[in-house]
Amino acid sequence: MNESIARRPRHSALLFAGAIWTLTAMCAHVATASPQPTDDYLAIKQLITVDYPKAIDSGDSKAYGALFAEDAELKAANLTTKGQKAIEENFKTKASRSRPAVAAASTPDAAADAARAQPVRKHTVSDLDIKIAGDTATSTANWQTVSILDGKTTVLYAGNYLDKLTKVNGVWKFQVREIGMKPVPGSAAAPPPAPSAR
Repeated sequence: MNESIARRPRHSALLFAGAIWTLTAMCAHVATASPQPTDDYLAIKQLITVDYPKAIDSGDSKAYGALFAEDAELKAANLTTKGQKAIEENFKTKASRSRPAVAAASTPDAAADAARAQPVRKHTVSDLDIKIAGDTATSTANWQTVSILDGKTTVLYAGNYLDKLTKVNGVWKFQVREIGMKPVPGSAAAPPPAPSAR
């Protein structure tokens, strides 16, 4: 009787250790079986705050187009462009128009000289808010276009992004991107004020 009672604590300890081991194994399985939401969040943040501004600032139309799904839509300035190829071509056209001296240069050296003479434009993104639901997501953010020339920085444009995103073969892309844009008053991009009525 006394020997049976003495064995009970040891038996209970073994049961407890077995339960802990089972729980640990289950948690490890769950952790390895499903992707972490943090990975998706970081990938979307990279897309919106790094890859997209970098493609715009470099004027790389192929890199820009690759950020969109094949059947994506881009809405900006009351226009909607549908399809990845059309989005890429539209960006290529606008990029060449925004830097005519660079596009018209006859040699790489001349193009480099023309580029150096123009203001450097940088796009910055802030106030990013991402909501993920499986392989789709929505996001909102604010953005600015900054011009830098002769050591002076000027905000040319500001606006907001409204995005619908989708994961394609493990890579997050824009499904629908809506760009709200407004020239900053007093900047070189802003239209002159209307004459006052007299």
